Amino acid sequence: MMERSDKSQPVRQFLAILYFGTIAMFFATVWDESASAWLRDHHVEFIEPLLSPSVFEGESLGVGDVMIFSLIICLVLYLIASVYEQKQRRSYMDVDVKWKVFYPSFFNTTAKMCSLRPQLGYILVNALCTAFLAVHVTKWVMARIRPGQVLREGLPYGPWYEVGPQFIAEGTYRGSLPSGHTALAMVTLGIAYCLIHCSGRTAIRYSGYLLYLATMVVAVLMALHRVMNHAHWLTDVVFALFMCLLITHWLFHWGMRVPERVGLARQNRLTGERPFSELLLCGYLTLFGLGIVLISFSVRSLLIPDTPLIAVLFPVGLGLCFFSMRSVFKLGIFLTGKKVRGDEK
Repeated sequence: MMERSDKSQPVRQFLAILYFGTIAMFFATVWDESASAWLRDHHVEFIEPLLSPSVFEGESLGVGDVMIFSLIICLVLYLIASVYEQKQRRSYMDVDVKWKVFYPSFFNTTAKMCSLRPQLGYILVNALCTAFLAVHVTKWVMARIRPGQVLREGLPYGPWYEVGPQFIAEGTYRGSLPSGHTALAMVTLGIAYCLIHCSGRTAIRYSGYLLYLATMVVAVLMALHRVMNHAHWLTDVVFALFMCLLITHWLFHWGMRVPERVGLARQNRLTGERPFSELLLCGYLTLFGLGIVLISFSVRSLLIPDTPLIAVLFPVGLGLCFFSMRSVFKLGIFLTGKKVRGDEK
């Protein structure tokens, strides 16, 4: 009975996120214009120095930079873990002295490094899906007008569920739905999930809960900041918050089956996966997102007299989607509806 309860808990959590997200989007839709205007009129100055700067723009360290640096650290650790897994597969590397420089004794436990790869790979794939693919594919497909364009240029307001008038033929594109900055502030949720669910130590699990709470606080502050700065509507940021929560939860428990894969990897029984597979998965998912965008361009071009030739992108987009999805399931990492492959012992 306890095992059944444990297995059903992720489903209940997913449904709870979906339920509260639906309610939040309903009320945000009803008061989208008025609530966004109220937030713009009540701009809070003290959060500006924390959320706006970026060292990548020659400014001071900001919250977004912390998220990016955390992903860079995870990428470096993932590469180390994958190299060690490759080392396990290639015995000649164990006897070649020159390779010892690249294998410090601190990391010289192959089983430990191999068990980290599914977690680190999930963090990277989840960051790509939430902060990049889901954001930009939705932006290009929905083409929602930003508040600044409505306020300064007099363009009409459009609800989040309607496809906006912006199109590739109009030059620089700045779609409003969803908020990319808010999604970027959520990328450390993947780290929190791994700390909470993939460790047997109480201290590590509690640190995961603290990171989860801190991530949500930062994401909500970022969401409010983006609305106050005329960059987004309220529905844009609410959509981004719950979109990231749903993707993160779904990928962890069903898309990549992280707990099951970590358990098998710790027993050195995880088969059917090759080192660096998650990087290939990121590439294929990016191609899939590009295919969706090209298909949307081709469909919309039929409605615009000036851009009929863009319709030829439809077969290209369809081909990209077919090729990328076929390649994704061949990798053996994207495990929706499949059983994790492990050695029987």
